[in-house]
Amino acid sequence: MEIDTGNYGPSLIDRKAALLVNLDANKTDRQGWRVTPKPSLEASGRAVVL
Repeated sequence: MEIDTGNYGPSLIDRKAALLVNLDANKTDRQGWRVTPKPSLEASGRAVVL
């Protein structure tokens, strides 16, 4: 996964990785995602599962 602070489009997530960020791997519309790898760090945004 690439995290790019200059990218304003949706993140592109592979179906195999979708569950890691709580996405529905069968849904093709944009979805909201959120990951908290540790309590003081969070990443979120919109994503498209490919």
